[in-house]
Amino acid sequence: SLSYKRIIVKNKHEISVDALYSQTKGSRPADYYIDDQFQQKSDAGGKPTNISLQADYIKNLFKKGRIEAGLKAFSRWNNFKSHFYDWDSINSNWILNPAYSNDLELKEFIYSGYLMYSDSLFGKLYYKLGARIEYSTSDLYQNSTSDSINEHYLFPFPYLLLKYSINRVNSVALSINRRVTRPSMGQLNPFIIVVDQMTFETGNKFLRPEILDKIEFNYSFIKERFQLRSNLYFSSAKDFITQVTVLMPSDELIVTYANGDNQNKAGIDADATIKIGKILSVNPGLSLYYAVSTGSYLGADLNSEGLAWT
Repeated sequence: SLSYKRIIVKNKHEISVDALYSQTKGSRPADYYIDDQFQQKSDAGGKPTNISLQADYIKNLFKKGRIEAGLKAFSRWNNFKSHFYDWDSINSNWILNPAYSNDLELKEFIYSGYLMYSDSLFGKLYYKLGARIEYSTSDLYQNSTSDSINEHYLFPFPYLLLKYSINRVNSVALSINRRVTRPSMGQLNPFIIVVDQMTFETGNKFLRPEILDKIEFNYSFIKERFQLRSNLYFSSAKDFITQVTVLMPSDELIVTYANGDNQNKAGIDADATIKIGKILSVNPGLSLYYAVSTGSYLGADLNSEGLAWT
């Protein structure tokens, strides 16, 4: 990683540039025993590589205003190879099983830019608004089947934050934002993992990114010996990514990933810090939400609703 920052006026006017390169080389060998007999084996591996370049600029305007802007380019790619072998007891050698072997190449490029402005009104109301826009391309090529999938996405991400200080200990805030969750390499890769002779795990190369819109209302009470933070929210996710189990006609179970239609959540998070004496503090917390999901995948019903809490 490399970083450069030019401070024009301290805490008021500066520009920074950051660059990052990383590569991980991994292997995934496995041996399979059936009735205590060594009958199958596999080897797999890849070199996931990430590169990013980002430039950020901030400048204070007027008395308390601040403008923030930036550009970022990010790319990730990987060449994942896997080979599965069955033992041929007649000829005493290993035979490649093409149904469970795979060679996948993934190249993804993401370009984004953002512009934000923040300021305070009347000494108590702080606001921050702006947007980020993102354009991405994804190229996935499966050598074993010569399948090629090319995707292009353009996503706008609006952002709004309002924070009001009622007094020295009480404050409330409202925020509206959007984010994207892209499928990971493991979720995309159709490489088959043999859990047992009837259960298999694999990725889904047709997965789409998940887009989530969220609105939150926060309340906080901060004193020296007692602090309370609470967050009431509603979120809506389009093309949400979930794990699913599909029963095949051959009575085999395939565990994979799929895009649902929509997933809506409404919930509350709350935690407190209570200081007792000089050396003891207690931190109780509660998280509760109600979720409704819709969708289907290869006959598997993704419709569900229910309450969850911690």
